[in-house]
Amino acid sequence: MIETDALGDTEVAFERWETADQLVTGVTEGIDFAAAPLTTGAVLAAQGAEIQLANVSAWDVSGLVTTDDEIEEIDDLAGKTIHVAMQASAVDYTMQLILEEHGLNDDVTIDYVDPLNGPEQLLAGQIDTLVTVEPQLTLMLANSPDARSIVDFQAEWETITQSNAPLPTAGTFVNQQFAEQHPDLVEQFVAAYAEAASWIEQHPAEAAELAASQLGLPSPILEAAIPKMSWAPQPAAKVQDDVMLYYETLYANWPDSIGGQLMAEDFFVK
Repeated sequence: MIETDALGDTEVAFERWETADQLVTGVTEGIDFAAAPLTTGAVLAAQGAEIQLANVSAWDVSGLVTTDDEIEEIDDLAGKTIHVAMQASAVDYTMQLILEEHGLNDDVTIDYVDPLNGPEQLLAGQIDTLVTVEPQLTLMLANSPDARSIVDFQAEWETITQSNAPLPTAGTFVNQQFAEQHPDLVEQFVAAYAEAASWIEQHPAEAAELAASQLGLPSPILEAAIPKMSWAPQPAAKVQDDVMLYYETLYANWPDSIGGQLMAEDFFVK
């Protein structure tokens, strides 16, 4: 979007947040748009941040990679220790729902690791099973001949919810005051985002080169990861039912995961 001046005369600056504190500071100080997990945005809104969900930008991007030759399917996790990238994260909650669906909550030990260091630990042999997201999944699979991905999170989500609903993961949140003052620009941003995502899917090599400098990952890994990501960005209002199913499922198990309350109608940009 920046490369193509997708928003015309409106200047776009990209800043990467690496800790929750950085994100909270940005939202508190009135940053216009913030990309974040849906759980994080919900918690911030519940805590008083004046933000709305503009789009769902990423759907099923999670996975479980293991180098343990005894693990071939989910039920083989019984009696094992798995490592999860960041406690109380979207991937953590989804993995716990999957374990519950398979009756494994009491049979699997979860240890939490830093999401940035987890892949290095697996590749170094310090851990043998890691639940995380793309492109870290592709990074591990590409660099370890013993690494295998054994969980289809989307398929598991359909079983858990007894539906064909997609699994939403992350979205773009917009400052509510900004959205009220510039509704046309927000609509333009959401449309440009979808167009950019479509271009990325069609030009993974070029997109990977653009992203490598921003994400600090090798472009071949990013290129290989792009086809594995369920992008298909959608305006928040269009997929409100899918997002609410996600929030309701989490709320029923961990109310604090979305800030202790379900989202009101005005949480979604119309």
